[in-house]
Amino acid sequence: MIRPCTPLTLLLMLLCLPVRSAEPDMELLRYCRDESIPFELFTCYSRFVTAIGGEPAGQLAGFCDTNKVTITTDPRPAGKETTGDTINLPFMKTGFRKHLIEVLSRNETEYQLRTASSILVFKKQDAHTWTLIQYRDEPMVPAPDIPGTTAAPTPANAP
Repeated sequence: MIRPCTPLTLLLMLLCLPVRSAEPDMELLRYCRDESIPFELFTCYSRFVTAIGGEPAGQLAGFCDTNKVTITTDPRPAGKETTGDTINLPFMKTGFRKHLIEVLSRNETEYQLRTASSILVFKKQDAHTWTLIQYRDEPMVPAPDIPGTTAAPTPANAP
């Protein structure tokens, strides 16, 4: 005999269903002019960009090889806000540009991603995992066809 589900049983069953991870933000590729990017890497980068808007210290650290990438919380000195070899949280909130401009394959397991503000190098750990192994903030020479490269920095979640 089959019994009808109680609301609690139904809720528990729904909670156990597999959850599809959020699709990567295709808008991030809008200005990309280079080779294709592996889907898993693009998904990782999209999640990295999303994490910038949250509680970044903990979330961003989860994307990094912490032996190779440092996260700092103090603002950079005046005049040097846009350049540095660390993930600087104040800069990430106000000056990081999220759109990919270039995707360069160093080899099968390492890719360099370039935005208007930064250079990120990711290394493939396994079939589905990519880790940030190198990070540098270095603004591109202004490019008028790429929003945000000729004006003052805006937050990472700005259009």
